[in-house]
Amino acid sequence: MPGKDVLVFDLNETLLDMSGLDPEFVRLFDDAGVRKTWFQQVVELFMSATIVGDYRSFDKLTDDALVMVAAQRGTTLTDGLGELIERVLSADAVQRYKPAREAYEYAARELGLPLESLRLVAAHGWDIAGALNAGCKAAFVARPGKVLGPAARQPDISVKDLRELAERLSGP
Repeated sequence: MPGKDVLVFDLNETLLDMSGLDPEFVRLFDDAGVRKTWFQQVVELFMSATIVGDYRSFDKLTDDALVMVAAQRGTTLTDGLGELIERVLSADAVQRYKPAREAYEYAARELGLPLESLRLVAAHGWDIAGALNAGCKAAFVARPGKVLGPAARQPDISVKDLRELAERLSGP
């Protein structure tokens, strides 16, 4: 589609409203708030892995974070934890997480497109910063509690949810 942006979506907290996991966290920990603690632990693990160059797959990091949160709460866990998606790209292929430039370059390369034709849709400031720094466009989804840093480069699109994004992109 020449002339149109290709949308590349972040999954966690952008496409996936992670509050849907709350019932599982209530079942496991009797506290829905543990989900936020778990995801913060995931972020800490992947940011650390990116900075020190100790890559581990995202599913391994999420599992490790869950084990860590369970240990912090004195609990031991046992194992047991789409059609509209055209293609799934994973940082596992380049072993660098966003906001590392290589993650965005990988997406462009896999899609056979220049970076400037990609628009990352994300609810995290680091994703937006990384995409803009790599030469992509970006759209920020302001999920509850998510804001962009005031001194950071701002994307040209900022919306409250994916419905508003669809309206903005399909508008005149």
